Amino acid sequence: MTIHHEGTRFEQSDNALKHIKNVQTWGMGKDRNWNDIPYHFLIDPKGNIYEGRNIFTVGETATEYDPTDHLLITCMGNFEEQEVSEEQL
Repeated sequence: MTIHHEGTRFEQSDNALKHIKNVQTWGMGKDRNWNDIPYHFLIDPKGNIYEGRNIFTVGETATEYDPTDHLLITCMGNFEEQEVSEEQL
């Protein structure tokens, strides 16, 4: 299991489903060209868990490691700019 931060600032008042759709659109866009949202699960600041790509499909990452055999979970937000919420942990 690998836990990421999604990398885009996200506040508790933001619309999680719209944000997740934007992440999927970004990942499937011409710059990345991935076949789906990069993560298997996403957790919003309130602790709600959302299903991303199928767990039997290798996830995608903008980092350098090979994500094969990793379950990719992202906490929504950019933790270089904001704190991870206790509910996300």
